[in-house]
Amino acid sequence: MCSEDSVAPDNEETLQSLQDKHPSLQPSYKLVQQTPPDPSHTQALQISEDDILKAVRSFPPGSSGGPDGIRPQHVQDLINDRVAGPILLPALTSFINLLLKGQCPEAVRRILFGGRLIALSKKDGGVRPIAIGYTWRRLAAKCVNTYALSKLSSYLHPIQVGVGVKGGCEAAVHAVRRYLEGMPDDYAVVKLDFKNAFNCVNRTIMLSEVYTVLPDIYQFCHLSYSDSSVLKYNSHTIVSSVGVQQGDPLRPLLFSLAIHPLLKSLSSPLEVAYLDDVTLGGNLNFIIRDVEAIIENGKNIGLELNRNKCELISSSSSLMGHPLLDSFTKLEIVESSLLGAPLTTGIAMDRNLAARVEDLRRASERLSLVSRHDALTLLRYSLSAPKLMHTMRASPCFTNPFLKNFDAQLRNCLSMITNISMSDVQWKQASLPIKRGGLGIRLVSQVAPSAFLASVNATKNLQSAILRSSDNFSDEYYSSALSLWTNLYNCSAPAEEAVNIQKHWDAPAVDLSYNQIVESLTDAILIELKYWPCPLLEAAIGCMLFQFQPVVCI
Repeated sequence: MCSEDSVAPDNEETLQSLQDKHPSLQPSYKLVQQTPPDPSHTQALQISEDDILKAVRSFPPGSSGGPDGIRPQHVQDLINDRVAGPILLPALTSFINLLLKGQCPEAVRRILFGGRLIALSKKDGGVRPIAIGYTWRRLAAKCVNTYALSKLSSYLHPIQVGVGVKGGCEAAVHAVRRYLEGMPDDYAVVKLDFKNAFNCVNRTIMLSEVYTVLPDIYQFCHLSYSDSSVLKYNSHTIVSSVGVQQGDPLRPLLFSLAIHPLLKSLSSPLEVAYLDDVTLGGNLNFIIRDVEAIIENGKNIGLELNRNKCELISSSSSLMGHPLLDSFTKLEIVESSLLGAPLTTGIAMDRNLAARVEDLRRASERLSLVSRHDALTLLRYSLSAPKLMHTMRASPCFTNPFLKNFDAQLRNCLSMITNISMSDVQWKQASLPIKRGGLGIRLVSQVAPSAFLASVNATKNLQSAILRSSDNFSDEYYSSALSLWTNLYNCSAPAEEAVNIQKHWDAPAVDLSYNQIVESLTDAILIELKYWPCPLLEAAIGCMLFQFQPVVCI
């Protein structure tokens, strides 16, 4: 609905771009080991029928199928069938356990551990590949991933926050922002970008790390990545023999294991990685030493810096004197972002929010092409506040005027879908949660302070671990958000664990809007909605909100 990408044409240029993204031969990097360890020296993980059921049900609704067209939903429907289920589930469990033991004929293995490719043309040029693996392989990998994450999250923490760490992305943004606010003038932060990192990581190094750190899953990982596999792009075949495949549920974990020894060897005071997005902070000596180590030792892993896309963030212009950093993009703090979220108020924040307003405007035009019910569902669950939730939780955008612009565009979009011109009171009621008589189309200008405050509190311990000492780095934006929230709603912060949950911060805002609506009504209908089915509730609210008279839901 919002994207400017399009499906790439099926021609030689697209095929060549896909082949470049999936190298078929081992690159000429220095190899620490030529072959991975022998899997026969390990004991394989085995899973139960309950594990299979949990894995099958964990697939998001609508997940696509691999080249055979079998979707996870097909498997779930069969398992839930009273006749087929009792036969299929034990057989499927036995089959997955065979894969976990590394048992699969070679001719089948190259196909089963491959997938199909879709190519998208990016708006700024180039091709974005989307790989979809076979459901059977993904099912086995999900079982392995669930087991591995329970064992490895503490091993990777707090350097790597992209695997098995709840709120890791938000914590990284908050921690780096605090570091930028409190660092001395001669310090800087660098963001490192790697060329095609996931598809180029050395499989031998990766498998060796799995063998050392978590041998229980090694036989399956060896089966998956010890040899090449086949990717299908329309009528073309691409051989993949390097890197971890997109669409493999184990991909983030395996990549993180491969690069973790390198990350642990670095010495910068600030060091945090979200998968292949590595951020370092410190004085010039620390940064240069670590970047040199990454350039040199990264060759063994298959990593190569894309220096033109690396960034150096500092308030001092004297830090760009070293030739190693000359090609890095120099940014002021107000121009910087991390993991898709602006780090502070300023230019980057305005650009980010302006882009989201434009996305919503573009989506509004496309929503007019679908049915009104579908359009309303897409707007509520995807294109309204959820579209901005990452920015609102990770960035201090709660006073930015573009939030009002987003709300205005949201109101216009809802008016288009419902084909009415809403009054201010109707719009305020539509922005309430459904259980309070609204349509759940939340105002981002109202949600933003609550989202930011909840995120900062929920990730406080992880921020401290990333910064190594939270006492030296205050958070002025948190203080501003708390002051704004307190003044708006004239109440104290949620107590104890509730301080980590956004709905508790949001409750006073909802109550205030609800009470303002009630006070503005002269003739209201009171309806008890507690036990109403959701579709009936929505229909009743829609009719009375837009066609008849004001409604107060209790």
